Amino acid sequence: MMDTMLVQQVALTLLPGIGPKRTRDILQSFEHPMEVFRAPLKDFQHLGFFSAELYKSLHSKEIMLNAQHIVEKCQKNSIEITFYTHPGFPHRLGQCEDAPVVLFSKGKALSSYPFMLGIVGSRSTTPYGIQFVKEFLSAIQQQPVCIVSGLAYGIDHAAHAQCLELGIPTVGCVAHGLHTIYPAAHREIAERMQLNGGVISEYPPGIVADRERFPMRNRIIAGMTDAVIIVESAESGGSLITAQFAQQYNREIYALPGRITDAKSTGCNGLIKRNIAEIIQDIPSLLQDLGMKGQMEMNFAEPAITMPPHPLLEVLKEHRSLHVDELLLRSGMEASQFSCELFELEINGRIHKLPGCRVAFAR
Repeated sequence: MMDTMLVQQVALTLLPGIGPKRTRDILQSFEHPMEVFRAPLKDFQHLGFFSAELYKSLHSKEIMLNAQHIVEKCQKNSIEITFYTHPGFPHRLGQCEDAPVVLFSKGKALSSYPFMLGIVGSRSTTPYGIQFVKEFLSAIQQQPVCIVSGLAYGIDHAAHAQCLELGIPTVGCVAHGLHTIYPAAHREIAERMQLNGGVISEYPPGIVADRERFPMRNRIIAGMTDAVIIVESAESGGSLITAQFAQQYNREIYALPGRITDAKSTGCNGLIKRNIAEIIQDIPSLLQDLGMKGQMEMNFAEPAITMPPHPLLEVLKEHRSLHVDELLLRSGMEASQFSCELFELEINGRIHKLPGCRVAFAR
């Protein structure tokens, strides 16, 4: 049986000339997506970008038929559709004002992890970049982390493949519908990723890879993660677009430096020079910056001088580190009380902040 709500949610993404930000503006004016299709034109007039032509498109039979066709295709191909208000929508990405209104996914791509890390880089790699990816991922193998990349040639593929070898969850963001995988050579690895991670897209089945869609794909990589690592990039590499989005979203950015004569490191060196990215000097210091080295060496035994139990500390002891939003949900506290308690724990040295709006138990 066709889910009417789901069809309407998909239909909202098909409005011509309307991107995710404006679609959200429309939705914020109504309590329910269904009301968008019932409201008279006058209810949209406060939106400066809305027009009679757009209203006509909203009520056309074609848009609903197209949405139904997309939902049917997704059902046949085991593609999950997730609206941005759904609890399963990635909460990090949901905080970005230009996040997709709907995500299409396969596998366990929307599973929540304490730490989400993006690794991107050049399609044309060097042994230096590949070796770094392998050594870094081996160092974080035991961490509660998921690696996000773009399923492209080069660094992306190396990151996904090494994650599969080490059993690290990994998600690939693609710039086309999930009816296929581009490049075709990566279809097998995409299938394997669905067992421990998956693939994700903002585009419905039938949409093919196009040059203009790749930059939009990069914003999802940046938005889903707590931090982004740029491994190798030319002066105008696509990874620099990911870095721009990560900077816009206040994500931590790290870049692997290279020799000044190496064209494949020009982009990384430039990010470091402009203070956009932190330099990666070695893997131990990178782990420390990410808050991972401290977690591996942390002793969670009670201190000699016992302190009264605190609900936030009890949660952090169990999960080691959490995004503040997830900690708030797990604590069951009101937002105002949560902020006060968190601040007090921080100034007393009982928790410490990590990159990507995460916190960890200190003592």
